[in-house]
Amino acid sequence: MSCYGPILDVSCLQCGGSFNTRRRSGRELARFCSNACRSRYPSTRERVAATLRSRPKVPLDVRFWRRVEKGDGCWRWGGTIHEATGYGVIGRGATEEGLAYAHRLSWEFENGEIPDGLYVLHKCDNRWCVRPSHLFLGSHLDNIADSYAKGRHMMQVNPERVRAGLRAYHAARRSA
Repeated sequence: MSCYGPILDVSCLQCGGSFNTRRRSGRELARFCSNACRSRYPSTRERVAATLRSRPKVPLDVRFWRRVEKGDGCWRWGGTIHEATGYGVIGRGATEEGLAYAHRLSWEFENGEIPDGLYVLHKCDNRWCVRPSHLFLGSHLDNIADSYAKGRHMMQVNPERVRAGLRAYHAARRSA
């Protein structure tokens, strides 16, 4: 019994020319008519990059609002949630532009740029909420006071951990 299948007529991925090949047991069908065509064919990474470059760029605000689930109360962020912080995030565009927090973008779209040194705080205390009327600006101290007033401050949530951390901090300073 032969390990070769019937002769098939296929098209080369690089030049589009027709060539004959056989399917061999346990092997994929040949995709190129010659080694020269195989070496000129772009790698998967190059093909994906070319596809991404050719796609039209969707503006950030359009991509943002597509992911917002509006309701009567909070507007839920339906996109990616940052694993460590629990806040919604979205890419600003190109990889080198990084990520943006969804609630901060919502504030910017509604009210303009956030001044340096200020935070965007939630009145509703829901990290995934992006409703502009539920957001307000505040300083670092305002953020701490807000978390304390809502019972979320670390000293209220886990006082033993704070005390243990302070003891370790002071012990490390004494030994240095």
